[in-house]
Amino acid sequence: MKLLVPAAARLFTALENAIDAETEARRRIDSLAPATLLILMDAHGWHEIVVDPEARSLIEQVINADGSDVHLSDDDLDKLNDEAVGIVGQCPLCLFTFRDGQYRVSIGELETWLSQRQYVRRQ
Repeated sequence: MKLLVPAAARLFTALENAIDAETEARRRIDSLAPATLLILMDAHGWHEIVVDPEARSLIEQVINADGSDVHLSDDDLDKLNDEAVGIVGQCPLCLFTFRDGQYRVSIGELETWLSQRQYVRRQ
């Protein structure tokens, strides 16, 4: 016995096409979000960011190359996260490493991750 009946077969084909489109979109997002984050961190001179432990979508701390904190007021951090959630929140969760009791990612880790996926950064 076959599961699909003729009426369902057409819908199943449409479903397969939608799943393929969703998979391709996720692959592109998984490349574009980290690439965007890398460019932003580089432009601002940030070496590393610490993100919230639950969703890993909000920046909690910004760290300079010398290890010092970038001092942001709560208001500035809120404004930063209004934009960052659409970038950081779209990065694959596996991108963030649990280190020193926090989830974080550095510029070097972003570069390595993107190079392993053969994303070429445009200057």
